[in-house]
Amino acid sequence: LMGGQEPVQDGSMVENMTYFSPGFGVYNVNIGFETTSNVDLVVRDNYAVGGRRVFDVRFWQLLSVTGNTLAGPGRMVVHGDRRVTGRQWSGNVYHRNPAAWAWRYAGTNYTFSGWQAATGLGAGDRAVPPPTAPRVFVRPNLYEPGRATVVVYNWSGQGGVAVDLTGVLPVGASYEVRNAQDFFGPPVASGAYAGGSLTLPMGGVTPPTPIGGSPTPAPRTGPAFDVFVVRLAP
Repeated sequence: LMGGQEPVQDGSMVENMTYFSPGFGVYNVNIGFETTSNVDLVVRDNYAVGGRRVFDVRFWQLLSVTGNTLAGPGRMVVHGDRRVTGRQWSGNVYHRNPAAWAWRYAGTNYTFSGWQAATGLGAGDRAVPPPTAPRVFVRPNLYEPGRATVVVYNWSGQGGVAVDLTGVLPVGASYEVRNAQDFFGPPVASGAYAGGSLTLPMGGVTPPTPIGGSPTPAPRTGPAFDVFVVRLAP
């Protein structure tokens, strides 16, 4: 969620990754809140998957939406504001059937091309099938050498995915890899780094039960999606 009951000005939502398991979640990325009129926001190079509404847009004077990837079984974009002036909207990819009525504008559902025509947005956008290979993001930790967060969208359902950790781990260093769904559980991989890629297991782990309980148990996101923390062994 970007926004609240106070207007956003000089906002930036850049290079984030989100995920909902199938059957979970409604709102994935919310750009604005209720009827609050916001000033300006840059939404760039985000990767959002899942939920019934992947990208929900409210009220902005200036809005730049470029280079994002959206995927899910429901609506790709819900643009609730009738005003489309002040929009820079291009270079986005939707992993969805373009003939699906999955794009919504001002209360009406459209196919992809119909939504483009109705809004005048997204002339350089594409609606294409999901990838056939995993999509991997490696984020080195800026404050702890030898540590990185690895995010894997396992589109092909592979049992293990190769992740290049060159520049993250020193060659010969002892390392461990922990699944973020059970960070304090046992490592899912460990050893001495020989350079190049490591194969991370995508079977997933069972998340621990939250203290105090939960009305809905957390889903095991693997093998479709997992987040790992790679670090030097303590």
